[in-house]
Amino acid sequence: MNSRLKSLILNRLLFVLVLLALITFPTRIERAAPAAQNITYQEDFNDGQAQGWELEPGWSVKEDGGNYVLAGEGHVWARSNQYLEGDYRLAFRLKLIRGTIHLIDRNNEIGRYFIGFTSSSSSLNMQFWPDEFHQDLEHSDRSHSLLAWHDIEIVSTGNTLSFHVDGQQEWTHVEDESLTSGLFAFETLDGAQAYIDDIVVTSYSGQPAAATSAPAAATPAPAAQSASASNFTWVRTGGPIGGLGYDIRMQPDNPDIMYVTDAWAGAFKSTDGGNTWFQINTGIDLRTGQSGDAIPVFCITIDPNNYNILWAGLQNLGGIYRSDNGGQTWEKRTRGIVEQDGLSIRGISIEPGNSNIIYAAGEISSWRWKGSISSGREFDRTMGVVYKSTDGGENWQAIWRGDSLARYIWIDPTDMKTLYVSTGIFDREAANSYWDREEAGGVGILKSTDGGQNWRQVNNGLQNLYIGTLFMHPRDPHILLAGAGNNAYPEGAGIYLTTDGGENWVQVGLESSRITSVEFASSDPNIAYAGGAEIFLRSEDGGKTWSEPETTRVSGWGPAGIQAGFPIDFQVDPRDPNRVFVNNYGGGNFLTEDGGKTWISSSTGYTGADLNDVSIDPLQPGLVYVNGRSGPFVSWDAGGSWQGINPIDIHPIVEGARIALDPTNPDHILVSSAHWGWTFNSKDGGTNWELVSDYYDELMNSGYSTTNPKFQGFEAITFTPSNPRIVYGGFGIAGCLYWADPATCSTGTILSILISRDGGSTWQPVEGTALDGQSISEIVVHPQQADTAWASSMGGGVYFTTDGGATWQNVSNGLSDKVVLGLALDPNNPQILFAGSAYRGIFKSDDGGKTWRSSSAGMDPNEQISSIVVDPMRSNVIYAGSWKSGVFISEDGGKTWRLIKDGLSTRSVRALAISADGNHLYAVTRGEGVFRLDLNGQPPPTVANPQIVPTTQASIGPTQSVEESLKTPSFKIPSCSGFLLLILAVIGWRATNGHRKFLHR
Repeated sequence: MNSRLKSLILNRLLFVLVLLALITFPTRIERAAPAAQNITYQEDFNDGQAQGWELEPGWSVKEDGGNYVLAGEGHVWARSNQYLEGDYRLAFRLKLIRGTIHLIDRNNEIGRYFIGFTSSSSSLNMQFWPDEFHQDLEHSDRSHSLLAWHDIEIVSTGNTLSFHVDGQQEWTHVEDESLTSGLFAFETLDGAQAYIDDIVVTSYSGQPAAATSAPAAATPAPAAQSASASNFTWVRTGGPIGGLGYDIRMQPDNPDIMYVTDAWAGAFKSTDGGNTWFQINTGIDLRTGQSGDAIPVFCITIDPNNYNILWAGLQNLGGIYRSDNGGQTWEKRTRGIVEQDGLSIRGISIEPGNSNIIYAAGEISSWRWKGSISSGREFDRTMGVVYKSTDGGENWQAIWRGDSLARYIWIDPTDMKTLYVSTGIFDREAANSYWDREEAGGVGILKSTDGGQNWRQVNNGLQNLYIGTLFMHPRDPHILLAGAGNNAYPEGAGIYLTTDGGENWVQVGLESSRITSVEFASSDPNIAYAGGAEIFLRSEDGGKTWSEPETTRVSGWGPAGIQAGFPIDFQVDPRDPNRVFVNNYGGGNFLTEDGGKTWISSSTGYTGADLNDVSIDPLQPGLVYVNGRSGPFVSWDAGGSWQGINPIDIHPIVEGARIALDPTNPDHILVSSAHWGWTFNSKDGGTNWELVSDYYDELMNSGYSTTNPKFQGFEAITFTPSNPRIVYGGFGIAGCLYWADPATCSTGTILSILISRDGGSTWQPVEGTALDGQSISEIVVHPQQADTAWASSMGGGVYFTTDGGATWQNVSNGLSDKVVLGLALDPNNPQILFAGSAYRGIFKSDDGGKTWRSSSAGMDPNEQISSIVVDPMRSNVIYAGSWKSGVFISEDGGKTWRLIKDGLSTRSVRALAISADGNHLYAVTRGEGVFRLDLNGQPPPTVANPQIVPTTQASIGPTQSVEESLKTPSFKIPSCSGFLLLILAVIGWRATNGHRKFLHR
C-alpha cells in the first residue's frame, strides 16, 4: 500500500472517529459525571524521531527487531516535554539490557521522584534540589528479566502513586504534597543500556498533559537540560565534531568498548562500538584554556594485563593519571615528573605481564627547556623525554632526554628489555633544527636493549627524522612500520618499513607525503593502513606496497562535507581488518567498514569543537549553522545531529571564520576561512559552493613571513537587513580574537573593509580610509539604512560610515579599551550600541556611537567579552559571551549583568546567536562545540527532515543501522509535494546523483 493511500485511509478513519465522538458526546456535562479518560500523549517513535524530546548524547531513536525505539546508554537523560498533573496513568514498554535506569516522574523546579529499575528490584526515591535525597521510600525485590520487554505503568490517583510491571503492582506510595506535578523523563546510569517504546499518557482529570510551558524542572549536575526563564540551564548538544583529537583505543577482549582523547574536552568512552560517546574525566583535575575549563587529555592507554586499568597523559601540564575502573574515576600519578608545566605526555606503554613497569613519552616545550618561546620555521622547537616507573606509576624517573619530542613506545613482547621510541611529529620542530641554516634536525627512532638504560638511534635508511607514527607487527616484533614528515621539513617524508628490528629502513610508499598514522591489522597483518591529511592508503602485503582506494582518489578520504584533517591515530578492529577507526588531530572520529573506500562520522556525543561563529535560520530556530576550525556544519534538529558542509572539492576549510545567512533567503549562505581570504557562496543551503574571494597571492606577495605567518581572512560578514544584496566584509588576522593582542592584531592586514553589492558573489576592497591595515572583528548595519554601518577593530575601537563604507570615522569617545571583540546594535533603536572589549568588559552608546560609557556592573571589570546579542523581541534583554566566564544576561538594557552558566561546562564562549522569536539562544565555544539555551522552556521543533535515502555510493556497511545511515552525507530525495520541497530547500539538501557536487568559478 503506498503512502498516499495510507494517508487517505487514516484521514477518513480519523474523520469517522471524530464524527462518532461528536454524535455520542453529551450536550451537557452533569456535575456528578465521572472524570473523562483522555489519551493526552502517545509516542511509538515509528517515524524514526523523538519529537518533543530533549535527548542528551547517548539517547537516540534506533531500530530494534524491525521496530523503532528510544535507546539510551551511559549516564544520560531523555526528557519529554509533557507536563503531568492531576490523576494520570503513564504507560510504556521497557527493555533493560543491563545496569540501572531511573524512571523520572514529577520532575519540577522543587525536585523529582525517580524509580530505580534493575533486573532484581524496583525502588521509589525522591530528591529535592540540589542534593537532598530520600531513598527507598518504597521497594520491591521482584526480578525483571534482562533483554525482555516489560509493560510499565506509573499511576497517580488522588495522593497515591503506584507502580506496576507486567500487570502486577509492585508497590504504592502516598505522595509528598510538594511533588504533585512535573515532567517525566528517563535516566540511564553509568554502564546501563535500555530501550523505551509505546509511551501512552492517559489523563483521568480531563486535563491534558501540557507541554513545558509549565515550569521546567531543575536538573542535578552534571546532566544538562532545556531551560525555562526561571532556571536558565544550558543544553550541551555534543557536536559538531572537532577539537584536538589524539588517541583512540579498543579494549582487546571487547572491541565495542572504546576510548578517545581530546585536548579540549578530555577523555571519552564508548560501549557500543563507537556509535555514541560520553565523557570520563572525573578526577582529572588539571585544567587549561582561557576559562580554565579545557581538559587537555592527550594520550590514553589500556593496560594489556588488566583492561580495567587505564593511563592518561595531559598536554602542557605534565599530568599522568591512572584509572582502575575503566575510566569512571582517575588518580594523579606524577611523583618524580620534574617538568610539570610545559610537558606534554604523548604516549604511555605498559610492559606485557607486568603492570608495574610503565613508560611515558613526552614533549618539552621551548619555554620550559629554554625559558622563553623559541619558534622554528613554523612551530615550537621542542625537546623530548621518556619516563619509567617500576612501581605502577607511584614514582617516575627520566631514562632519556633529547632534542625532539617522544611519542610512541613499543615493547618487544618476546624480549621485554627491547624498546623502540618514535620522536618528532608534523607540527613541532626539533630543538636541534635551524631553519635559517636549512637544518631540519630531528632524532628519528630510538632503540634500547636494556630496558631504557642506554639508547641508540636506528635511522639507517630514514630520510626524514620526524617520525610521528610507529607501529609494531602483531606477530613479528622485528617488523615495524613508520610514518615520517613535518610541515616545515617535508623532504624525505613517507612510509618506512623495517624487517630487522630497526637496523635498516626502506621507504615503501608515497615519497614526500607527510604520514601521520600507520597500523597493521592484528587479525591479518598482511593488511596495513597509512594516512595523512590528504591521503589514506592500504597495503595487502604487509606494508611492502600501497594503494589508495579509488573512491578517495576521486573525492578525498573521510565523510563527504567534512574535512578529514590529520589522522593522528588509527585503530583497526581486531575482529575485522576492514573496519578502521580514525581519530583526527582536528577532532572527531571517522569509521570505515570497507577498508577505506567509504566513511562515516562516528562521533555522537564526542566533541572538542573550537568554533568561531553561529547563525540561525530566521524562520526555523532548529536549523542552525556553525563555522570553526573543522569547517562549517549544519544541524536541522537544534544541535542534536550535525552534517558537514565543507566545500572540500574547491578549497577545504580547515580554519573556519564566519558564517552568515541572507535574512530574506536563508538558503543563501556565505562562509569564510580564516586563511588566505577565502570566502564561499552557497544558494542552496550548503549543498553547492562557489569560491568568491581568494587572496592567497596577495598575502604571499605582501610580506608574508615564514617566521610570523599572518594568515588573514574575512573575520566579519554582515548582510544588510534592508537590502541583503549589499554585504559588508571585514578582514582580520587569524587568531586575533583568541589572543586579543594589539601588538600583533591591531595592524598588518592587507585589506580591512570589503563591500559586495550582489549578495556576496563579488567583492570590492575599500581602501584609503581610516580603517586601512586594521583587523576587523565585527560589522553591524542600520536596520533601515543600508549605507549606515559600524565596524569594530582589534586596536582602533569603533568606526562609523554613512556612505556605504566609502569613508569611515572613528567613534570611540569614552572607549577606554580600543580592542573591541564584539559589537551589537539594538534592532529596535539603532542609536543604541554595545561594544565588548578585550580588557574592560562592555561599553554602551545611546547616540549612535558618538560617545560610550562603561556598562559592566555585575561583571569582572576586566571581563573579555567576545560576542553580544540583543533580544529581538525585548530590547532591554541583552546577552554577552565571555572568553572566561560563560554568558551574561542583562534585563535592564545593560545597566546590570548576571551570569547564566548552569550546564555550560566550558565557559570560553566565542559567539552567540538568538532566534528571531527570542526563544532560543545558541553559544559556540572554544573546546566543547555548541550549547543551547531554551528561554521558553522547550527545545525548538526539528526542521521537517526529508526522507534521506542513502545511495549505492553512500558509506554504509551491510549491518549498519538506520540511525547510522542517517549520518551518511550522500543523499537522494524521493518525489514529494511542493510544500515538502519548500521544506527541503530550507534544509539545503538536494539530489546530486548520489554525491555532493561543488561548483567552482
